[in-house]
Amino acid sequence: AIGEGTLLSPASHQAQVGPALLGFGSLVLFAQLADYLYAPCDYILINLFVGWDGVATYTPAMTIDSGLLLLVSGLSSVILSRSAIAHSAGHIERVKRYYIFGTLGSAFLLAFAAGVVWICSPIIFKLWLGDPMKPTQAILPLVLIHTVVGGSSAVGRSILLGMGKVKPFTLAVLIAGLANVLLSYIFVRHLNLGLRGII
Repeated sequence: AIGEGTLLSPASHQAQVGPALLGFGSLVLFAQLADYLYAPCDYILINLFVGWDGVATYTPAMTIDSGLLLLVSGLSSVILSRSAIAHSAGHIERVKRYYIFGTLGSAFLLAFAAGVVWICSPIIFKLWLGDPMKPTQAILPLVLIHTVVGGSSAVGRSILLGMGKVKPFTLAVLIAGLANVLLSYIFVRHLNLGLRGII
């Protein structure tokens, strides 16, 4: 490695890079903990304020949500590495294109898949669970809207990580996760919106 025109020894290079990588990785790990502020906390709130029947209604919808999000995880992984390469080469316009077209592509893909799932949901639930799950079908459109909006933002998160902008990434997901818990509590406990309040 060369810094300020001086050849650095492997030990001094490691001393400079090691803490930076540790800090970056720690923030990414901390951001991933925000996932526990969504479905796991929602299950607790539903059980506490709505009951186990509410959990049984909510769980199949969230399983579908998780399955649909797999559709964009591959695209997000590819864009992460491509945006990192483009950013390090100074090709900011390319990074912008990745963001715009990646987000639009994710939204279109998820919207199409969500539409198919919504139309076929009576058949899907009957084959999958042996029951048409009418209460789950009633909340499924709200869950699918969340899937499309949230899933299409995965590209933006990947680009932030690819550019090394881990602090805004971590801050955004933690604010969103904490807001989810707080608003879910308010909507269910004080506004009596039940599962719709959670979603």
